[in-house]
Amino acid sequence: MRRFFSFFVFILIINISNVPANAESPKTISELIERALKRSDFIASLKIRIDVKMFAAAQARAWQNPIVGLLAGQKRVFPAQGPLYEVSVTQPFIFPGKQNLHGEILDIESELNKIRATEGEVALTHDVIRLAYAYRMNANKKKFSKNRQKRFQLIQSYLKGNLFPSPEKQAERHIVEARLTNLATEALQIEVSLARAYEQLNLYVGLDAGASPTFEVPWLQGTIKIDKKEWLKTVTTKNFDLAKGQLSVRASLKEKELAEKKTLPDMGLSAFYREEKGNESERAAGLGISLPLPLFNQNGDGIQSAEKQLEAEEQLLRFSKRQLESQLKILNQEFDIAQQSVRHYPKATLESLEQKLRQAESEFRKGRVSLLTFLELDTEAAETNSRVLDAQSTLVDKFLSLLFLKGERNAATYFNSNGGIF
Repeated sequence: MRRFFSFFVFILIINISNVPANAESPKTISELIERALKRSDFIASLKIRIDVKMFAAAQARAWQNPIVGLLAGQKRVFPAQGPLYEVSVTQPFIFPGKQNLHGEILDIESELNKIRATEGEVALTHDVIRLAYAYRMNANKKKFSKNRQKRFQLIQSYLKGNLFPSPEKQAERHIVEARLTNLATEALQIEVSLARAYEQLNLYVGLDAGASPTFEVPWLQGTIKIDKKEWLKTVTTKNFDLAKGQLSVRASLKEKELAEKKTLPDMGLSAFYREEKGNESERAAGLGISLPLPLFNQNGDGIQSAEKQLEAEEQLLRFSKRQLESQLKILNQEFDIAQQSVRHYPKATLESLEQKLRQAESEFRKGRVSLLTFLELDTEAAETNSRVLDAQSTLVDKFLSLLFLKGERNAATYFNSNGGIF
């Protein structure tokens, strides 16, 4: 199983590192997003669905086709007989307002599809940003992991240089060998995480075959300023779920109006011409009107169904508003904590850790730092390195969640290294 796992990771590593020399990759988050939006079949599908409802709305308002009737037969008035034929044209007329209401319902569905398309674009934008940070943070973890392995390999070489090691040195050698094995396993796990982030990002961005991403992401400082009152106001007016809920209420209201109008009869106007020949010729022409009588079906249950649907959508909208306010409070708390975490772990921490470890490794080979002290420092540095990078990913996730709640269409501007807010 372990050999299979190692082979799987090896294949993923080849796919990531086999980079053509002339491959061009996006350099900024904005370029990644632009590329993802242009090639997204999912977004294209959502936009096409807008036209589907637009054409359906236009068709719902179209006139009904006229109905042409032809009748032919034989008439016999003993002892004479002759042909009989009749031609009629009937034009159906739907009661005024029904077709327009049906068209308005489809118009609302078209608006819903517009919101879904915009929501899809925003969700795709946010996914690209998250994955870009996930890839970069895992790339940093990979770099740190390689440096750790190199340091322990040097220590291992140093310990092997003792021709007559003492029992303590032999124990130290075993400790270092075990640590190297553990680091190799951790490195494989980091490679898998890196490969996963790459493949998920590549699904959206569509990098050239074998190309390694060359984009950079701005380092968050944990100093984002948010006016929570203004944010709540924006959220309650631009949130996608609320916008869709409001349209669903509108559509249900139109459905109720349409159900009430269905009790009113549609009619048809007709004109006919009839000719018969027997002993003598007879001709007749005239106009007619047809009206259904609402004796057995007055659409009472249909009206009640539409009323219940409207009531359900209104209650769901009220719940969605309360739920949104609750989500915003929770996210604000998580966001504040994420910002504090980032401020505790500035970017300079990464380089400081490397310097301290290099210095400690050098002092160990000089005999002025014990192996136990170095191991403790290495473990602490590895944990701190992960915390620094994970804090970045967490803050990105929480901030994007806040941006999504308020339906932010231009999230990339907040992650612009040349003019972003970080």
